[in-house]
Amino acid sequence: MKRILILFSIISTSFAARADLMLQQQSVMPGWTNDVVVKIHRNKMRADGKTATGRMYQIVDLITHDSCMVMPEQKTVQRTSSEQIAKAMKDFGLPTGNDYAPPKPVDTGKSEVVDGYKAEIYNWTNKTSGGSEDRQILWVAEDFPNYKAIQGELLNLDRFHDSGFDRGMFPDLNLLPGMVVKTEETVENQSRTTILISAKVEPVDPSEFEVPSDYTDWKPKVSPMPVTTTTNSNK
Repeated sequence: MKRILILFSIISTSFAARADLMLQQQSVMPGWTNDVVVKIHRNKMRADGKTATGRMYQIVDLITHDSCMVMPEQKTVQRTSSEQIAKAMKDFGLPTGNDYAPPKPVDTGKSEVVDGYKAEIYNWTNKTSGGSEDRQILWVAEDFPNYKAIQGELLNLDRFHDSGFDRGMFPDLNLLPGMVVKTEETVENQSRTTILISAKVEPVDPSEFEVPSDYTDWKPKVSPMPVTTTTNSNK
């Protein structure tokens, strides 16, 4: 299952004095548009979006990396533990260790106006362990409202990305001088454009980070064994 935009080792005490954060984004791919809402409350993050099978949302513990994919229409939840994440990182040959750092975004010296904001344009390129190349163009608005209050949560997302399965898939946002209001991304020859609709520092209800008690664990469908017949040629 592909990651939904979305975004995700955080020092837990750094959340205590901060308000919550809500981001609204629109992600556009050829033949597909996905509206994503990301909410952060202390050490928990929730990302709401949709797939071809319907609406879904992911709840992530930003410290442990435990997560669950919740499918409201089916009333099911698929849980992923931190141990499973660590095994997947090893199996995929992702870089490990505290000395790892993703490539830094590069200022192109160009700028454009995006949704009324003057945005400086940055490039970011990273070669994956499989030999492919991830590329992003980022439009960064230095005068985005309340950016200083938002910046702390973005730093925590950088830490989360750099310590989990997304390691190397995103540039460090805290290295940029403002808010990313637009991104054009190419991953494995697939392009995607993401536009920031809004970013607000406001309270988020803690109950939104809990899985409803009547939801059941998702289980993959088991295809029935094909029925075969044989013909006895001696008859």
